[in-house]
Amino acid sequence: MYIIEEKKATNESYYVKTLRIDGKKDTVTTVYPRAVVLPYKKKTYYLLYNSDMQLDYDAFAYINITLSERSRNTMVRAHEALKFLEAFQELIGKNLADFLPEDITALKYFLHGYNPTGMVYEMHLLTVRSNATVNGYLSVYRRYLQYLKVAEHPLFDTTGSLTVIPAFKETSDHFKTETYRSSERKPSKPVEVPAYISVDEFLRVLEYVRKQDDLEAEIIIRLMYQCGMRLGEVLGLTADDLVMEDRNNLFTRDGYTYSDDFIPIAYIRNRVSDDYESQNAKSCLNVISRSQYKTSEYNQYFDGYQFVVVPQDLFDLIDQYINTAHTDARERSKASHDRYFKKTIADRVRDSEESEGENYYIFLNSVGTPLMKSSWNNKLRKIFEACNLEVDKRKRKNNLNHRFRHGYAMFNVQYCHVNEVELADLLRHKTTAAVKCYYKPTKSDQIALKTASLDEMYNQIPGLKRDDL
Repeated sequence: MYIIEEKKATNESYYVKTLRIDGKKDTVTTVYPRAVVLPYKKKTYYLLYNSDMQLDYDAFAYINITLSERSRNTMVRAHEALKFLEAFQELIGKNLADFLPEDITALKYFLHGYNPTGMVYEMHLLTVRSNATVNGYLSVYRRYLQYLKVAEHPLFDTTGSLTVIPAFKETSDHFKTETYRSSERKPSKPVEVPAYISVDEFLRVLEYVRKQDDLEAEIIIRLMYQCGMRLGEVLGLTADDLVMEDRNNLFTRDGYTYSDDFIPIAYIRNRVSDDYESQNAKSCLNVISRSQYKTSEYNQYFDGYQFVVVPQDLFDLIDQYINTAHTDARERSKASHDRYFKKTIADRVRDSEESEGENYYIFLNSVGTPLMKSSWNNKLRKIFEACNLEVDKRKRKNNLNHRFRHGYAMFNVQYCHVNEVELADLLRHKTTAAVKCYYKPTKSDQIALKTASLDEMYNQIPGLKRDDL
C-alpha cells in the first residue's frame, strides 16, 4: 500500500509518497514539481520542472509554442494542469501516454483531493477541487496527448452520446460535442442574472466621480456601461483606436443606421506592446509578433479586431482627457517626460502617415504611465464603497468592473427589448448561450410576479380571505 500525502510550503503543494508494508512505513519519496513563470523581453514563458529540477521540454514547447496564439488564460490553465500531471506522473512512476483506465481513475481522485479506499494508493490530500475544475484539467490532458501524437488513450474513450450546443443564428445548425467517459458529471447550474449595475446605481456612481472631478473614472465607467467594453479592452485603447469613420465603409453586423456620414468608433485589438494582465482584448486574436499586424487573420473583423460605437459627447470627453492628462505627463518634468515616452508608447498596427506622431495608450496613472488593472481596481472599490454599493468582503465573487458590462446588457434587455441574437451581437459573443442569463427574471422580478399572482387570486376569489383576521 502506497500513502500519498499533500503538504504545503510557502503556499505551494508538494507530495510525500510512502510505502507501507505490514503496518510499517518504508521508502519515503518527496515529489515537488515547480511551475515557473518567466517574463523575458516583453514575453512571458511558462516552465515546468520535475522534482530534480529538470525542465519538461514537451510541456514547454506545448504551452509556449503550440498555444502561443491562444489567449493567455488558456496558457495559464495548461501550465497549472500540467503541473499537477507532472506530480502525479512522478508519484505513480508512469508517463501520461502509458496510463491505464485505473490510472485515470486514480488521477481524478488525486485532482479532486479525495481520499479513496480500497485502492493501491491511499491519499491524504489538502486541496479539494470541483468536477468542473477536474474536467477542465482532463480537457488540457486530451489536447496535450494530441500534441504528443498519441492516437489511442483511455482519456479519448467516449460514451457514444452527444452534447448539443445552441447555434448563434436560429437558421444555423447546432454544434455537437462528444461526451468523454472519463469526464465527471457536472450538476446543472441554475441560470441566474449576474450581478449588474442598475440605472440608478450607475447614476449614483456617475454623480460621485463628477463631484470628485475625476474625468478618467467617468470615461472608463461610461465605456463599460454605455459601450459594453471589458476593462482590459478599455485599458488597451490607444490614440490610433479612436477614429471618426465613414459609416458606409464600416462592416455592419446588426443593421445600425446613423443620420450623419461619420461616427465615432473605438477599435478593439491586441498588440505586442500590451501588458497582458491589464491591456487585453479577451475575444480578439492573441499576438506574439509584430509581423502578425499585416496578416489577414489580424485584420479580420471579429476574430482579429472588433469595434464599438462611442457616443459623440463621450468621444469629445476622451479628447479633452488626452489633452489634459498627456500634456501634463509630458511637461511635468524631464523625468516625467522621459518616463512617458518610455512607457506609454504603443505599437502602431498600420503604416504611419507623414509627420504623424507616436501612438500611445489613452489612460494614464498618477505618474504619467499607462494605467494598470490593479490601480484602477483599487480606485473602483473605493468608489463603490463611497456610493454604498455592495462589494465582496472576502472571496472576490462578483467582478466590480464586469458589473458595468452586465448593466449594459440588462439595459438593452429591459429598455431596448433586444432579443438573444441581437444581445449576443452587442456583447460581441459568438453564440447566444452566454446571454441567456440576462433573460432570466431577477429576484425582484420573481417577487413582483409571485405577489401579483397572489393579489389576483384574492381578486378572483373574494371569499378566500377570512373575515375574522
